[in-house]
Amino acid sequence: MNILLTNDDGIKSEGIKTLAEKISKYHDIYICAPEKENTGMSGALTFSDSIKIKKFSLNCGEKDSYYVTGTPADSVIMGLDHVYKNIKFDIVLSGINDEPNIGDDIRYSGTVGAAFEAAFSGYPAIALSLEYGNTKYYNSIINILIKILNTKHIPKGTILNINSPNKPDYQIKGVKYVKLGRRLYSNRIRQKNKDEYIIYGDLIEEKNDSNTDNYYIQKDYITITPLKIDNTDYNFLKNNK
Repeated sequence: MNILLTNDDGIKSEGIKTLAEKISKYHDIYICAPEKENTGMSGALTFSDSIKIKKFSLNCGEKDSYYVTGTPADSVIMGLDHVYKNIKFDIVLSGINDEPNIGDDIRYSGTVGAAFEAAFSGYPAIALSLEYGNTKYYNSIINILIKILNTKHIPKGTILNINSPNKPDYQIKGVKYVKLGRRLYSNRIRQKNKDEYIIYGDLIEEKNDSNTDNYYIQKDYITITPLKIDNTDYNFLKNNK
């Protein structure tokens, strides 16, 4: 299987190196990722500036590797349409991100944004993320990924958003296919000094729905949420024809 690998933490991040090292034992890995961290870029593309591309070997078992000076979505387009245009890819993987991408927060995620760009381009895609923590436990999420690559068919126009507790294997209780939860915040603007502010926010705990990624990742389950590129509200459309 030919796999294009990208992320939003930058090509030197631990997550993409570990993913390339593990998956390259079973599949042919090609990397096109941002040069630097692009957290919060969602599916942004670079239109106002030119994008540079440079060969950058990770030596993690990949067949070839480049970085781009743009966003995660830029990296996907560059990888598919230019750098590796003669390679027929089977799937695009984005990650492994060093913080979770769950609930409403996916709308900001460069990791998920890159996966969506792949789906918009006609390719199956998976976004992978870990919970917070200084020590990173990648083994469980990679094992789940390998199983999915071997057994699951991802429909056209769908991506899988996978999040894992940042814990060793023996503390992971299982896997849950669930819907997105809500991620609402208070105190979203904080003053840094006289004329500078940051957007941050305090998470308002979700209490109403237990069948969500928010809920189960806190219960030590790996969560898998299928997401579609079609955002149409069909009920509204049906009722207003």
